[in-house]
Amino acid sequence: GFCRSRVRVVCLSLSSPFVMENAVAWLWSSLQYQFEHHPVHLVLEFLFVTFILYLLPQRSFRPSTKNPDQLTKEERDELIDLWEPKPLIPHDERVQKFDMKVVEGSCGERVVVNGKHAVNFASYNFLGFLGDEDINRACTTALHTYGVGACGPRGFYGTIDVHLRQEQLLARFMGTQEAILYSYDFATISSVIPAFLKRDDVIVVDECANHAVKTGAMLSRSRVLFFRHNDMQHLE
Repeated sequence: GFCRSRVRVVCLSLSSPFVMENAVAWLWSSLQYQFEHHPVHLVLEFLFVTFILYLLPQRSFRPSTKNPDQLTKEERDELIDLWEPKPLIPHDERVQKFDMKVVEGSCGERVVVNGKHAVNFASYNFLGFLGDEDINRACTTALHTYGVGACGPRGFYGTIDVHLRQEQLLARFMGTQEAILYSYDFATISSVIPAFLKRDDVIVVDECANHAVKTGAMLSRSRVLFFRHNDMQHLE
C-alpha cells in the first residue's frame, strides 16, 4: 500500500509545472554526473535504449511453417520461374584445355602412350605380376566362379572361402599362426599401427614417409616425432 500511494503521489505531483521543471533539472544534472564519471557506461546505455527504440516498431519475424508439399500450383510455378541455376564455370572465365595422354593396352613395365612406346615408372606393379599367364588363368577361373563387381571387400559382401584360403596360404608362407587379409594397402598400414601403439608411446617417423604411415601414427594418438628424410644425425 505504501508503494502504491507513493507512486500515485509522484505521478500527481509531476503534473504541476514546478515539479516538472525540477524533474528535468534533476535528470539533466544526473546525465552530466554520469558523463563526467562514467562516460562509457552512459554511451552503452544510450546505444542500448536506441536499439530498443529501433526494434519496437519492427514487425516480428516468424519462420514459415508451411510444408513445401502444401504449396499451390501457382506458388510452385512462381518459385520455379524465380530459380536461376548458376553456371559451373563463369562465362568470363577461360577454360583450360589439356592434351590428354592415352595409354593403349595393358599398363605393364612398358606401355604405349599416344602411339609411342615408353617405360612405365608410375605403376604399382612392383613384382611384375601384371601379364603373367598363370595369374591371368587363375583370375579368369575366379571370375567364372565368383563373378565380378565394382568392389569385393569382406566388410561389404561378407567372408568368402577364398578369403580364408588366402589367409591360410599367407600364414603358411610367412611362418605365422594366422594372417589378416586387408582389402586395401592404405588401410593395412593405417590400421596396424594404431593396433600396436597407445597414447603413452613415442613414434619416430621419417618426414617423407608414406601418407598411410603418417595417418596410422596420428590415429594411434601417440607422441609422433618427425626427423629429416634419411638424416641419421637429426634422428639421433
